[in-house]
Amino acid sequence: METAQKTKGFRYLGLASAIEAVLRELGGKADIDTVLSRVWEQYVEKGNGERVVMRLFHHPSGELWSPDAEEAIRVLEAAGVVKRVGRTLVVRG
Repeated sequence: METAQKTKGFRYLGLASAIEAVLRELGGKADIDTVLSRVWEQYVEKGNGERVVMRLFHHPSGELWSPDAEEAIRVLEAAGVVKRVGRTLVVRG
């Protein structure tokens, strides 16, 4: 499920691909806040050659929220790649 575009030395990944990669690095199961924080650190702040475009907000409830990530997670759910259990994401298969 990878889409990439190279620009100015960075390879831009689709957010769904980055979320899936981070979730797999975390053992296939993690809280959404953990996944969003890790995607932000790895692909927005550091980059290390690969980047994503993502908006990230602190919700008044104290949780992290990203409209971009919500859309990407719905795509991953529809594709059968992940399952959402409350605020936890689980990789299927």
